[in-house]
Amino acid sequence: MSATPRAIAAPTRTVAAADRARPTLRFVVRAIADWWDAVELWLTQLAFPFQVVLAILVGLPLCWLAAAGIDRLVDVVIERVGARKR
Repeated sequence: MSATPRAIAAPTRTVAAADRARPTLRFVVRAIADWWDAVELWLTQLAFPFQVVLAILVGLPLCWLAAAGIDRLVDVVIERVGARKR
């Protein structure tokens, strides 16, 4: 006598109309991940010289902004530490 497997029903959850209309964090993160996957696919299909040019056009300003932000943060910290010692 063999036991037949029984399907287990997944629990159902009723969702109010307001909850369905409101985007959840999971939905937003999934949308961003899907967008990023599409960008990566597009970028990898470009010819190598175009990839390099695009990386420079995007990377250089981002690195400059990061460096300027870190520089400003260090200046603020030094000013506050210097003011405490006086």
